Amino acid sequence: MIKPNDKHLLLRKIEAIYDHWSTTVFLTTLTIYALFGDNFRLLMTSKEADSIFFSITCAIMGVFLIEIITTSIAKEGYLFSFYFWLDLVSTISMIIDIGWIWDEIFGTDSTTGRPSVSSSQFARAAKTSRAGARAARIIKIVRVVKMIRIFKLYKLSEDAKAKFLKNNERFVAPVVNNVRGGRNSIDLTEEESELNDETIDYNNFTLGPEKSKKKLEEPRIVNRNSENNQNLNVEYKSQKESKIGEKLSEMTIKKVITLALGMVIILPLFYSTLYYEDNNSFTIGLAFMFANIDNESAENRTCEFYISEHKNIMTPLIYLDIQNVYKWESSIDPANLRSEELTVIIRSGKYNGKPLDALAMFDMRDSTRKQAGLDLGMTLGICLTLTFGAIYFTKDNYKFIIWPIENMMKKVNEISENPVKAAQQEEIGEFLNKTSNKNAKKDHHKILLETSILEKTLVKIGALLVLGFGEAGSEVITKSMKRGGGDIVPMIAGQKKYCIFGFCDIRNFSETTEVLQQDIMIFVNEIAKIVHNNVNKYLGSPNKNIGQAFLLVWKFPKESISENKENVKLENNRLTNSFADLSLISFLKIIAEICKSPKIESFSQHPALNAMIPGYIVSMGFGLHQGWAIEGTIGSSFKIDASYLSPNVNIASRIEAATKQFGVPLLVSQNFYSICSQTTQQYLRKIDRVTLKGTKAPMDLYTFDLDTSTLKVSHYSQRKEDTKNAKVLEIIKRERLNDDVKSQRFSVSSMFIDDHDLKNLRKNVSLEFIEEFSEALTFYLEGDWVNACNLLKHAKRYKVQPDGPTETLLEFMEEYGGIAPIGWAGYRELVDK
Repeated sequence: MIKPNDKHLLLRKIEAIYDHWSTTVFLTTLTIYALFGDNFRLLMTSKEADSIFFSITCAIMGVFLIEIITTSIAKEGYLFSFYFWLDLVSTISMIIDIGWIWDEIFGTDSTTGRPSVSSSQFARAAKTSRAGARAARIIKIVRVVKMIRIFKLYKLSEDAKAKFLKNNERFVAPVVNNVRGGRNSIDLTEEESELNDETIDYNNFTLGPEKSKKKLEEPRIVNRNSENNQNLNVEYKSQKESKIGEKLSEMTIKKVITLALGMVIILPLFYSTLYYEDNNSFTIGLAFMFANIDNESAENRTCEFYISEHKNIMTPLIYLDIQNVYKWESSIDPANLRSEELTVIIRSGKYNGKPLDALAMFDMRDSTRKQAGLDLGMTLGICLTLTFGAIYFTKDNYKFIIWPIENMMKKVNEISENPVKAAQQEEIGEFLNKTSNKNAKKDHHKILLETSILEKTLVKIGALLVLGFGEAGSEVITKSMKRGGGDIVPMIAGQKKYCIFGFCDIRNFSETTEVLQQDIMIFVNEIAKIVHNNVNKYLGSPNKNIGQAFLLVWKFPKESISENKENVKLENNRLTNSFADLSLISFLKIIAEICKSPKIESFSQHPALNAMIPGYIVSMGFGLHQGWAIEGTIGSSFKIDASYLSPNVNIASRIEAATKQFGVPLLVSQNFYSICSQTTQQYLRKIDRVTLKGTKAPMDLYTFDLDTSTLKVSHYSQRKEDTKNAKVLEIIKRERLNDDVKSQRFSVSSMFIDDHDLKNLRKNVSLEFIEEFSEALTFYLEGDWVNACNLLKHAKRYKVQPDGPTETLLEFMEEYGGIAPIGWAGYRELVDK
């Protein structure tokens, strides 16, 4: 039993033998004989040599059959392909050149030389022979397609030429040095001259002001040993044929063969000789009459016989006039016939020594009509063939070149209009195609053509641009794409935008990096995946990844912005409230997923991390603020980043940093609180009024009370296909959410009641604690720190775990002895960043 590896090796060897140049030359020689051998037999030899020719033809036919069988086994995709049937038909067509078989089929040889055979049998045999000859002429044409081997020989010669140049590359390589040095000759070392008697010569090789106008000629190899010093032009580098070129060449060859064979087979169908034989008895019969008219009785018998033989045929005799001897006419008047429908035959001779003229007219209407019908069919057939051929040939150009280019231009235009949307729509399109073709049979041998690769690459480049620049850099992509040419516009004026800015930071990052080393990238990217997914899901956009920190942005839609000639203002409407609620919910969902993620939990259980930081838990801090910012690109022509410049961005960063001081995972600013919906505001607890570093105006800070201990690690693992298509599904969900929010079909704040994670985060929150804390905060801001301290200490009874803001305020007031300092303005300054 043959092992699979041995079988594969055997097939490779057979294919190598078949593709070898010597095999191609041998089979081409046999093909030439198959095409012209029978003609040479009839032209140059006698019947005695037929047996030799028939034997050779049988042998060649056997070789071609063996070739078809071995190729079907060794060459994948050949069996039952276009070329398989073409080779099979052309090989079988060689039967017509084997007289032993062909003569038996049509019975032409059995009647030859046998006197016992009747004349009717001879007539039938002759008719059959003529039909066989016509069929043979048509079938023989099929064999011409085997001359494609010559094209294969040409390709083999080109490959051999390229291989020769590759092996002699050292003699062509000095071209680069000459171009750089500006020399007009090539100096070979003595060793190189001894190795080869060939040097490189250049004709019209110039380097100067005109170099942009003159095309440098290709290098030519000059043989010193040649008497005529004949130049052999070669290419320095042979470019491998592209897949699309190979595909188009193959399709063109197929179509040329199909159309040629179609014309050869179809055109004879419109020849009148296929349906009836031309009648030549008109002239012969008239001549016979002249030869037999020697008396009146013979004259009458001959004329009557001529008339009787010709008046009832397809082209009947309608008028006969032998000058002063005999005259006959039918009921059909020749004057009523067209010139094309009338055949006139005139014969001159002598009768009794006197000149004699004869005139015969024949009705050709039936023949003319049949021929007109055949001509009409032929003309129509040629027109249809030309039309079909034009469509047939241009279809591949459209399919493989024009349509892909148009698709590429369409994608370029889409990217130039809206890069982010274009990338998302492309991902959705691919997902839908995969879903619709899920049950379709996969073609594992499908070859991607260069146009398809270019199209996919263009989409990937667009996606990478969006991935690299983000939503903030879409303007750079748009302007650069619309500009045309090869110029890039990295430096453009910024645009003023109203946004929500969110900062989040990974706690204990320096220690984690020191322990994890290379694995820190896996750790950060796992967190980034959770952060980015939730921000994107709730209509935000990731903007910057700064080591352990992330800048997230929610741009307000146009419906939330009022513009006039003087300024741009953010409207505090329901849509604005929804976007604020979404950004807060996004951060809360990030906190929940980090607590539930088994991968993140594995880092929390890391022995080395717990050794360095006892009780280590992966945690993050979050800050939210809203305001204006300038969106644009920052950098130079060497490197640019798309981001936002504004004091409001810095404030968001300061607020996130303040979470460490207050011991809470999340803080939001007063500006952000003011645009939240009333429902969401009820879940936010005011914890202090401060001035941040770099700011003068005091602002209230708020937190969202939550308890992560109620969340359990989820060990559910997504299936492979779910993970692969998760991004596309999230894009679709995001679009639906965006539509529902803008159309007010969905109330975002209802998620605090309906969402499972959000409800669990609030499960252990004490409303009594919040009430007492709020009352204590009022005393604190008014300067009554004694009551504030008492209430805060009393409120701690409602908390199982220490409350960061409570401890922070108590610590701050105790620094002043629990009494507000003189001049207390109702806020304090946060010195730390």
